[in-house]
Amino acid sequence: MDARIILITGAAGFVGRHLQEAIAQRMPQARLCLMDHPSSGICKAGAAIEYDEQTARVSADLTCAEDSRLALEALATNVGIPDLVFHLAAHAEVGRSFRAPSATYNANVVGTARLLEAISDLTNTCRVLIPSSAQVYAAAGPCVAADSCADSPSDDPDAANDAVATGGVSEVDGADAADIDGTDAGDAGIVAIDDAGPPINTTCLLDESAPIGPSSHYGVSKFAQEEIGRLFFETTGLPVMITRAFNHTGPGQGTGFVVPDFARQLAVLEREMATESWVAAAKRALAEPTKTPLPAGTIRVGNLDSRRDYLDVRDVVSAYLVVMERGTPGQPYNIASGTAWSTRKILEVLLSHCTVPISVYQDPKLLRPKDASVLIGDASRLRALGWQAQHNLSDTLRETLDYWRRMTGSRLSPHRPHGETTQ
Repeated sequence: MDARIILITGAAGFVGRHLQEAIAQRMPQARLCLMDHPSSGICKAGAAIEYDEQTARVSADLTCAEDSRLALEALATNVGIPDLVFHLAAHAEVGRSFRAPSATYNANVVGTARLLEAISDLTNTCRVLIPSSAQVYAAAGPCVAADSCADSPSDDPDAANDAVATGGVSEVDGADAADIDGTDAGDAGIVAIDDAGPPINTTCLLDESAPIGPSSHYGVSKFAQEEIGRLFFETTGLPVMITRAFNHTGPGQGTGFVVPDFARQLAVLEREMATESWVAAAKRALAEPTKTPLPAGTIRVGNLDSRRDYLDVRDVVSAYLVVMERGTPGQPYNIASGTAWSTRKILEVLLSHCTVPISVYQDPKLLRPKDASVLIGDASRLRALGWQAQHNLSDTLRETLDYWRRMTGSRLSPHRPHGETTQ
C-alpha cells in the first residue's frame, strides 16, 4: 500500500489535513492527489490542477458532473488512476443541515454520486472510502446502568480506547448555564455545572445492525451516501468501503462543532479578561447586537445534557486507513470508543484548563430542533481488523484549547488552570 496513488477529496478540510499527515507518516512513498472545492484555495488562482514531485492538487466542484469527470481524467492522464480514494468532501454540520437541507443533500448525495460515477468510468478496482456517520442511527434515548458513562474522564489511554466520536459532526449541542466556581450567580440562565445525568447501559451501544433512523437532514444524506456506495459496489464491482464515525474532534477543527466552539470562546474570554472586563464586555455587546448581553467572563452555550461518544480525529483517520487496507467492501464499520461523554463534562474539562474564572450561560437559540440524548457506538467489528484508539480525550481537549489560544492571539499561559470546577 506504500507506493500507491491516493486521492483525498475535501483534502483542505479538518479531517483531510490530519489524513494527509497520517499517510505521510505511514506511506511516505505514496503519491497524494488532493482535491477540494475551488473556494478552498487548494490551487493557486485560476489553476484547476497543479503538480509537484509527490503531490497533485485539484480544484473541482464534485456536484458538477463535468468537473468530476474532467478532474478524474486529468489525474488518470498525468498521475495515474488512483488506487485509493478517501471521499471526505461533505457538508458536515448537523445544525447547518436544518438551515440549508438542499445544500446538504447536494454536497453529500449528488457529490458522492458524481464522484463514484466518474471513478467507475475509469476503473472498478480502486478502493473508495465513504465516511458515513453515527447520525444515520435511530435516535438513542437515556438508558440504565453506569459502566460506559465517562462522567469522570480517565487518564488511562486504554480507557479512552474503548470509546468514540461523530463523523466530524459534533455541532453546538447547546447547554445549561453555570458558574464554574459553584457559587450562585444570581442571574437567570447562569447556574452551577453539575454533571448529574442518567447512567448509561452497555446494551445501548449501537453496533452496525442497530436500527437506521436519522433525525437530521445531515444523517439522511449520510445514509444516502452509504446506499449509493453499496449500489455501485453491487452493480459495478467498485470496492466501496463504508465507515460510521461517531463524534471526533481535535486541534484544527473549525467552529460550528461543540468542542472548537467552546474552546474558541474560552480562548477569547481568557484574552479579554486580561484587559479591563468592562471594556471586553462592551466590545462583545457592540459586535453581537442581536444577542443577549452577558457579563464579562461568560461563555454562551446550548444543551449540555446530551451524551456522545468522542474520539480524537487522529484515531479516526487511523481507522480509515485500517478499513481501506483490511475491510470488506459494502460492509459498514463503526468508529467509536464505546464511552459516553456529556457535553457538560466536555465543557468542564476545558474550563479546568482555563487561566481565569469563567461563567456559563445557556442560550435557547443554540438548541437543535431535534437531538438524540445518548449516542454511543460499538466498534467491535473495527477492532477485529486490528484498530485501537491511541489518544486520550482529556489530552485532546487541552490541545484543542491550546490551538484556539494560538488562533485568537491569547497571550495567557495554557499551563496555569484556574482552580477546580464543581462536580
